[in-house]
Amino acid sequence: MTVDRLRLAKFLADLLDQRFTIPGTSIRIGLDPMLGLIPGIGDIAAELLYQAGFKSAEDVAQSELEEIMDVEGISKEKAESLHRSAKEHVEEKQRQEAEAAAQKALEGAMAADEAASKEA
Repeated sequence: MTVDRLRLAKFLADLLDQRFTIPGTSIRIGLDPMLGLIPGIGDIAAELLYQAGFKSAEDVAQSELEEIMDVEGISKEKAESLHRSAKEHVEEKQRQEAEAAAQKALEGAMAADEAASKEA
């Protein structure tokens, strides 16, 4: 194997497996598990989508169905299933984030009310 191929292999392994650190932790992940969050997606489909430029579940959800169907190796049925699953996943993620933000706002308001009642 040439030096260039080894460098490329190391770069891709890093990108797919551990390029990013989850904020507030020492946990490292790559792009591969991010695409793997889409329910029903397998390793092969994830790799095909990644090679076609889809880097996250959000990318898949926000794309047109035809864009996914254009990926070589992805059937119409698989594209429809992946598109639907990605949209559901993103919607659920957004719902959970909104609930967490609302809970945090409620806790902040309660803490402010408690502090105000102690001052009174």
